[in-house]
Amino acid sequence: MEDYDGADAIERAWRDGLKPDPLLTVSEWADRYRVLSQRASSEPGRWRTGRTPYLKEIMDCLSPSSPVQRVALMKGAQIGGTECGNCWIGYVIHQAPGPMMAVSPTVELAKRNSKQRIDPLIEESEVLRERVKERRSRDSGNTVLSKEFPGGVLILTGANSAVGLRSMPARYLFLDEVDGYPGDVEGEGDPILLAERRSATFQRRKILLVSTPKTKSLSRIQREYEASDQRRYFVPCPYCHEHQTLELANLRWPERREDYRIGVVPEPGLFLTAGVDVQKDRIEVEVVPWGRGKESWSVDYRVIEGDTARPDVWAKLEGVLARDWPHASGRSG
Repeated sequence: MEDYDGADAIERAWRDGLKPDPLLTVSEWADRYRVLSQRASSEPGRWRTGRTPYLKEIMDCLSPSSPVQRVALMKGAQIGGTECGNCWIGYVIHQAPGPMMAVSPTVELAKRNSKQRIDPLIEESEVLRERVKERRSRDSGNTVLSKEFPGGVLILTGANSAVGLRSMPARYLFLDEVDGYPGDVEGEGDPILLAERRSATFQRRKILLVSTPKTKSLSRIQREYEASDQRRYFVPCPYCHEHQTLELANLRWPERREDYRIGVVPEPGLFLTAGVDVQKDRIEVEVVPWGRGKESWSVDYRVIEGDTARPDVWAKLEGVLARDWPHASGRSG
C-alpha cells in the first residue's frame, strides 16, 4: 500500500482555495450550471440562453461586473421573464451570495413559486444542492419561504404582506409580475417602495422588476420601463436583414388562401361542424368542414335575423343544419 501524504493533499487544497472563482455573467452561469426540471419546464434539460437570446443582456445586467443597478423587463406572456429571475437567484446562491428577496403578487403565489420553481431550480443543479440543504433535514434553514446558503439567504414573500416586505435588508430584489401588486399594502404604502427600502443601504444593490403589462395608464411595469433607457430587442428581417423590433403590424407570412367556392366543401373535407352564436336579435352560423391533420375551411357564414325567444328563428336554424352541402368531388355531405 502506498503511503498517503496528507501534507501534499492539504497543500493542494490550500492552493485550490486561493484560486479566484471564474468571473461568470449570469447568462454564462445559467448555460453552465442550470438544469430545467420536468416539474417546472416544458423543455427539461440544460438551460440554453441561445433558446431565448432576448434574455441574455437582461441577465448579464444583473451580473456583478455590470454597473446597472435597476432592470425593468416589460414583456409578453410566457416568454421566460420569471425564469430569467430564477437564473439570477441560482447565480446569487452560487457566485455572489448575499441577502436576496423575491416578491410575488401574493404570499400564496410565493409559496407556489417556491415549490414549483425554486425547489426544482436547487434540486436539479449540483452546485446549488451543495449550498442549500434539503428542507426535510433538521435545522437546514430551508423552508418554503426561506432558503439559507453560505453567505446569504433568499426570502420569498408576497406584495400583499407588509411584514414580509420589511422582514430584512436585501442586497438583491426580484420583483415578479409587479402589475399584479396591490396599490397599497396593509395601509403602509406602495409595495415596490416598501421592498426597495430593504436595499437602500447597499451600494452595489441589484433590482429586477418583471411583468406583463395590464391596464395601460395604471401599469407599474410601463411606468418603470418609461423611466429607463427603454432598450428593446432587435431582430434581422429575413429578407432585407435590417434589424427591427417585432411588431405584429410588420409581420408577413404566406396569407394559406385557397381557391374554393363558398358553399362547396373542398375535396379533402371529411365531415362538417357548425358553430352557432346566439344573440337576442339573431343567430349567426359558420359551417366548417374538417380534413386530416385538423385542417379546416370556412365554407359558409349565415346570419338568421329575428327574436331568438321565438320558435320561427330556431326553425330556420334547423333548416340550415339539415341541408346537404355539395362536395368538390361530386358527392354531397
